[in-house]
Amino acid sequence: MPTLINILDIQRAAQNSIPLTFRLAGLLPESFPLIDRILELFLAELGQEKIQEPLSYCLQELISNVQKANAKRIYFEEHNLDISRKEDYEKGMKAFLREMSENLTHFLQRLRDKRMSIDVTFHSTGGALAISVRNDVALAPWEQLRIKQRIARARTFHSFFEVLETQIDKTEGAGLGIMILLQFLKRIGLSEEVFSIKTEKGKTISSIVIPMSAVHLEQVRVLTEVLVRDIESLPHFPENVATLVRLTEDANATVTTISNHISNDPTLTADLLKHVNSAYYGLPSRVNSISQAVKLMGMRSLHHLLFSFGFHLIISQHQARLKSLWEHSLRTAFYSSHLARDFKRRREILDDAYVVGILHDIGFIAVTSLHPTTQEKMRQFSTQKNISPRILAGC
Repeated sequence: MPTLINILDIQRAAQNSIPLTFRLAGLLPESFPLIDRILELFLAELGQEKIQEPLSYCLQELISNVQKANAKRIYFEEHNLDISRKEDYEKGMKAFLREMSENLTHFLQRLRDKRMSIDVTFHSTGGALAISVRNDVALAPWEQLRIKQRIARARTFHSFFEVLETQIDKTEGAGLGIMILLQFLKRIGLSEEVFSIKTEKGKTISSIVIPMSAVHLEQVRVLTEVLVRDIESLPHFPENVATLVRLTEDANATVTTISNHISNDPTLTADLLKHVNSAYYGLPSRVNSISQAVKLMGMRSLHHLLFSFGFHLIISQHQARLKSLWEHSLRTAFYSSHLARDFKRRREILDDAYVVGILHDIGFIAVTSLHPTTQEKMRQFSTQKNISPRILAGC
């Protein structure tokens, strides 16, 4: 593939429905930025720049799978294995991916020697963008079967979380990648029907055909269904704290009623008195009465203190994993309230700023509770695929 591209030629091709094909030789990750730039130009002509990132991942996944398919043929040939025989296929796949990663230079040279290249074609036509990736080897029956199994399994998933938490056969490289690819397509409103892998005349062709009229970002309905399904398993504030939060929001609630509820929780009582007697309030003498502390704080400040207290209790349930999150939240709350004090100079927003700092990362609690291992898997997957974790955030 050329290291330079003619932008005007690509724009003309996109405008006039002219298919453009680019040839990649060997296993060349450095080709991805150029491919990305070509994709960007086609999407710009179609007014769909916002789907660049998910489509970039999909295209890189197709190219990587075809590159591995080429390398796989070399490996099988060198080990006198017949890829069309099931027994040989299963035997070869047990070591292929490991040997390819350990001897990448060897495979690169062999791919060049055998002139095993990959063609990537972009074709904008009829309000759709067709992207195809092809090589000069046919899919073995066992490869076709595995791909069909992956696609069928992908239908059962509703989010990236579910895909990353599933267990797959690690001997087959295309498994997880294809399932993630289908999730990205779903995220921009497209079904699995726009994706296909087939063999024609001894060549394997992987394609995505995107009808631009059907493109939209992640469907709210799908996200809502996932949230409704999982919401009951999210951690809740303890009942006493939840009751107090409701009372601080009730205009008819009395100080006596609220003070009595607080007195039922020794830890909350201690936190309340510690807060009121801190330098923040600057009182001339120590306050030991719960009702007096409630009066001094007021309902708004007490409401915020309850959220901070409840959040800390939830964090404590996962102390080993979330200690650093709590420390980070406290630092953020400290700086947030001080910035509000020093720059806005409005005392009435200090509590708001503090609570916003405490709660700003509360989404991590949901992730940790609903999908305890997924954060690390997302990080590993993003590193392996060289993509930003940000584009997985829509899960």
